[in-house]
Amino acid sequence: MSPGRRRLVAVGLVVLAVSTVAIAYVRGTRVAATPFDPTQPDQGVRCQVVAWPGGAEGETAVRCAAVFERSVDSLWGPLTDYAKLPQAFDSVFYRFDIETLEGVAPGPVTLKGAVVFWLMRFPLDLVLEHTAEGGVRTVRWDAADERFATRGGWHLEALAPERTRVEYLLDARVAYLPDFVVKVVLRDNLPRVLRALGGVAAE
Repeated sequence: MSPGRRRLVAVGLVVLAVSTVAIAYVRGTRVAATPFDPTQPDQGVRCQVVAWPGGAEGETAVRCAAVFERSVDSLWGPLTDYAKLPQAFDSVFYRFDIETLEGVAPGPVTLKGAVVFWLMRFPLDLVLEHTAEGGVRTVRWDAADERFATRGGWHLEALAPERTRVEYLLDARVAYLPDFVVKVVLRDNLPRVLRALGGVAAE
């Protein structure tokens, strides 16, 4: 390859790398003006970066939503089966290792273990709070470590006896990684978690 062609290839690779980072930055920082609130299963799963409810300016999270032709209770059971959490969240980018579980939903559940994000391992100590009122079920948590912090929750709402809207709100902050990178990883991986929940409920 001639020197001129090598320079051209090098410039092309730099432009590609810069473009990729720029696209990822936009996907990880652009806040949706209107949250996606589906009413039909055929609208699929969509994840957006949204403002953290009631938070300070600049606080954001990833919010995913979908509608399943399942009763709220058929989804609630698998969702709160925390012993199977690692299976639902297993990803090429991260995984959960559970060491201890105490409590049963709808009471508080204490979960201790670790989250492995790429090659980094962070301790995890969560208290999961649950509510179950009428056709609405919720899970909430907020835990912080100096290297890893996570907060968020699930909101299940019965739209009909066999139709439920599922919303998943998650904010995670990982030491040494830019926030937009974490948000992009969540946006790309969380749809699979919601689809897995709908699939388990159908079994």
